[in-house]
Amino acid sequence: MPSGLAAILYGTVPLSTALFARAAGLERIRALKIAGALVALAGVGMIFSGELRARVSGLPIVAIFMAATVASASGVVLKRGPHQHPLGANAVGAMAGLLVCAAGSFLAREPHAIPHDPRAVLPILYLTLAGSVGAFVLYVWLVNHWDVTRVSFVAVVVPVVAVLLGSAVRHERLTSAHWAGALLVFAGLALGILSDGKRSTAAAPALAGARDA
Repeated sequence: MPSGLAAILYGTVPLSTALFARAAGLERIRALKIAGALVALAGVGMIFSGELRARVSGLPIVAIFMAATVASASGVVLKRGPHQHPLGANAVGAMAGLLVCAAGSFLAREPHAIPHDPRAVLPILYLTLAGSVGAFVLYVWLVNHWDVTRVSFVAVVVPVVAVLLGSAVRHERLTSAHWAGALLVFAGLALGILSDGKRSTAAAPALAGARDA
């Protein structure tokens, strides 16, 4: 599975989150949010358009798409349920993920070894502390204080940041497709973030009441 295709599939998170949030009675479907999600997805597709030539079987595509869909649904469930403490929610999610991944790893008979090379240890520590714990704690805090669809736009920002970091740190060449795609992502982000959220937030209780009735 090329990383670019995975990024594009995961870029569907804002769109599916908007649909799930509407189904849960949390938000109305706003044209600007949907347009922003589609524009940002197109931007991610343009950034990684050069990596889409490889042939990929259907199973990995379905698996990544389902993972993105579950991520969207989990954000909505987190928003719909009782107010969660960021550290507590992160601990429960990490433990559940650990059990599932460990079971899958042992079933696949993957080799297990503790890395000793600093070049391997440092990235793992960074991904654990900043990329997992820190990022998810911030995500839960944002979900508690903001519209979940707006928060979900982080899924299309991460690929842009990764490409820019690759250029700054590893001196990877940025093409016109990269820049055009990044502009589309930020344009979609602006549409989704700056869309009228006051009426959407105020309408959430009414939507929930209508659904319960």
